[in-house]
Amino acid sequence: MKLLKVFIFLFALICGSSKVFANQTRNLTILAEQSMIFSLTKIARLYSQKNNITTAINFGSSAQLANNIEEGEPADVFISAHHIIVDSLKQKGLIDFYNNSNIASDRLVIATSIDNPNLKDFNKSLDFNSALKFLDTNKSTLVIDNGGNASGVLIDEIIKNLNLSDLQIIAKINEDRDSMANLIRKNKEQYGVMLFSQAINKKNLKIVATSDFEVNYQALAIAGENMKIARGFLKFLKSDIAKKIFIDNGFIFK
Repeated sequence: MKLLKVFIFLFALICGSSKVFANQTRNLTILAEQSMIFSLTKIARLYSQKNNITTAINFGSSAQLANNIEEGEPADVFISAHHIIVDSLKQKGLIDFYNNSNIASDRLVIATSIDNPNLKDFNKSLDFNSALKFLDTNKSTLVIDNGGNASGVLIDEIIKNLNLSDLQIIAKINEDRDSMANLIRKNKEQYGVMLFSQAINKKNLKIVATSDFEVNYQALAIAGENMKIARGFLKFLKSDIAKKIFIDNGFIFK
């Protein structure tokens, strides 16, 4: 099981003294979907600096991270947009039912390489579902995320509801270290469904359709002895500073 780990260390240095008060430093471990890597790393760094906290973030699919929680891996905060997995953890009593926050939203988009030779045939006025039908008619190849992530389970439901049968579906696997954006860039004639926050500011990608459906991220405190610190971080995630970072990285707010 491969997870991307980011460690943010804060060292307390007291001017005029050689002592480092290590016992005053607290720890916070966060588990989060990979789509939040850029924004959450910045937010966690600010929180660490303001609160004298050493923070570690494990990024992975919601399914991977939930499995780690169930196996008892030490962690304090879980951030996910996968409502099925979140509900399952609630039912099992592994997360604090009363301390969760809707922190940001995202949208599914269809994107492709700017060098895709078939872009000239694409109708720019198509909405998300119509764009999928267009790709289905043309028997295009569509790269989607796996069901362990929110975007993967959502697009799978949409494809089934639209009864699309001619799309050539490629599901990204957890072991694939390439991002969705890189997979699409490497295969110029393919299209991909990803989150807007993953596609924004990617110079080699062209977004051809955006869904109206919102993908809502929840941040939840994991049941344990460190819940007080976890609750403090949940509160910081809803601050104006955190909100600005989310917006700068493509997330939306109602």
